[in-house]
Amino acid sequence: MKKKKFIILNQLMPTLFDKEFSHIFIKIIFLLILCSFIILLSFSIFLYNLSRDLPSMESVKRYRPGLSTRIYDVNDSLITELYIEKREWIPLSRVNPIIKNGILIVEDRNFYKHWGVDIYATARAVFVNLSTFSKRQGASTITQQLARNAFLSFEKTFT
Repeated sequence: MKKKKFIILNQLMPTLFDKEFSHIFIKIIFLLILCSFIILLSFSIFLYNLSRDLPSMESVKRYRPGLSTRIYDVNDSLITELYIEKREWIPLSRVNPIIKNGILIVEDRNFYKHWGVDIYATARAVFVNLSTFSKRQGASTITQQLARNAFLSFEKTFT
């Protein structure tokens, strides 16, 4: 029975068993593996270069946004508040779920579907920005916006 299967397979695809075809096939596979390795190595070097300037996890854990400074008189009455951006620290448990969901819908619709980077939105923004030769679309998630606001500048760049 095995002999018959081999004969049928050999009749259907005779070039698969041809030595010349086999050598070309092996060369193509080798080139594909080599190209894949070069692409993987290049991408790894690119990611390493991007990650060199990232802050340490300790500084991320210790991050506290600037709050307003309150000045009181001797009777504990508030005289004034000094601030660049008026912020007040509120625990997340005190924020109304409707407000949380509203912010998520407006800012990052897929918040619960990605791990901090929305690959599809990033690919879409790259395509639109490269096809229009401008920085027309952003792809930042809430997580990326927090990282940018805490550790980077507001300048729009391609990197």
